[in-house]
Amino acid sequence: MAIYIIKTTICLLFFMAFYKLILEKEKMPGINRFYLLSSVLVSFLIPLIPVQTWIDWSLDVEKASTITLIYSETGGGAPDSTFEFSLTKEFIAVVIYFVVTAILLFRFVLNLYKIWRKSSMHTIVPYHKAKLVLLPEDTLPYTFMNFIFVSEKSWNSEGIDKDILLHEYTHASQWHTMDILSIELMKIVLWMHPIIYMYRKAIELNHEFLADDAVVRTEKTVKSYQNLLLELASNHQRNYLASNINFLVTKKRLEMMTKRTSAKRALLCLSGLLPFLLVMVMTLGNPMDLQSQDDKAGWEQKKDEYFKDAIIRFKTDDGKMVEKPYTQLTAQEKARIPGPPPPPPAPPGMESKTPVMVPLKKGAIVSVMDNGGIRIKGGFDGSEPAPPPPPPPAPPAKSSRNKAGAPDAPPPPPPPPAKPGSKESVAPPPPPAKPSRKAAGAPGVPPPPPPPPAHMEAVAPPPPPPPPPPVSLEDLVEKENTTFFLDGKSISKSEAKELIKRKGQSGNIQTNNGETKVYFKS
Repeated sequence: MAIYIIKTTICLLFFMAFYKLILEKEKMPGINRFYLLSSVLVSFLIPLIPVQTWIDWSLDVEKASTITLIYSETGGGAPDSTFEFSLTKEFIAVVIYFVVTAILLFRFVLNLYKIWRKSSMHTIVPYHKAKLVLLPEDTLPYTFMNFIFVSEKSWNSEGIDKDILLHEYTHASQWHTMDILSIELMKIVLWMHPIIYMYRKAIELNHEFLADDAVVRTEKTVKSYQNLLLELASNHQRNYLASNINFLVTKKRLEMMTKRTSAKRALLCLSGLLPFLLVMVMTLGNPMDLQSQDDKAGWEQKKDEYFKDAIIRFKTDDGKMVEKPYTQLTAQEKARIPGPPPPPPAPPGMESKTPVMVPLKKGAIVSVMDNGGIRIKGGFDGSEPAPPPPPPPAPPAKSSRNKAGAPDAPPPPPPPPAKPGSKESVAPPPPPAKPSRKAAGAPGVPPPPPPPPAHMEAVAPPPPPPPPPPVSLEDLVEKENTTFFLDGKSISKSEAKELIKRKGQSGNIQTNNGETKVYFKS
């Protein structure tokens, strides 16, 4: 909705800029009236015009699924049926919008009632195809629908100039009030839109150009009518829904009376609008997916495969909660469910392998939320990730048997002793020192264990490292790459710390690629 309003604003701004820079300076009030009314309507239609573009449909669905998918805790269930009031900025903005809209609507209806009351309580005199309403107070003539309100005293004394009556009669005969009512109703709904107020002023001024043009065509001299307008411009009494003479626009009206615009120039001005109109449609229109139907069908098949064994819990249009197996859902009910999330990334060292999307377990409950997301219960293991596996054992030592299965050859015998007195004779090594009696016989001091056999030292693998200690929620609050969620909405670390310390809240911890996410449930 926000994107639609932004696009509409851009269209209205462009059309108004084109009118102010080009069309308003030309004397063609009939064409300008059609332009102002139609440009408002076209501005609201351009964002709805389908524009053919090529979009990777499957990627968009994956992205949307990732954003709207909300996993509950292992013990979680369906969405809460109780309404939780939350005073958010969005709620306050909506309340302010409807309050202002109601005030403007009341003001609009009140002014209509005042005009209707005046027309029904006072004398009405036929005037050509319009009706004159004779008012007891002294006022300038003004028009609403086909009623022309004039002072009864001035009418009876024939003190109202015929040019002024013709001016107001033109407003009535051309139904200028319908233009004002249309833009007023639009202003009630889009009161925060500044361009709407500019449109109302432009439409009112163009109405005066139309009425002045009708008077000037019957006058022999323009100057006499201009002098009459200057005399009447000092009166500022006015009903905001009615046409009247305003001093602020008198200067422009006087200048427009002396201008001339040929049909060729008018056509040239309007033709300059066409290329800009085409650009707006192409850039601000509604993108239309041209991805092949085969790709869409393939993605729908993946979606059906992912949810085929799940039970879908959702609200009907009348607010009733129902449960159905996914295979029994209608096409309209399946459209409420977003596409499955993308498969998890491949583990380190296996990036070359394509990850596979694993379907939900049989009997998994998928609850469709009001915001378009889903909660899944029983479709995955919500516990913390398991510790990493121990390192592989060391390679075994060489076997005591050769390839043929026979025992290895014994070591070679020691060399023969040298003859006594020869140069090659070497003194035998001294005998090993005997342990002292005190150390060996002392109580509580056992003898050192014998060394293990040589063939067993290389065979025994090192013991696996102990598993890492469980990470507490208090420690996760201090980490940087940790995000906290409460009922699917992101919260700050200070709010998470308060939940843990004051309320003793426990959360579901999920770690992926170095990023940790903690989910709390109220």
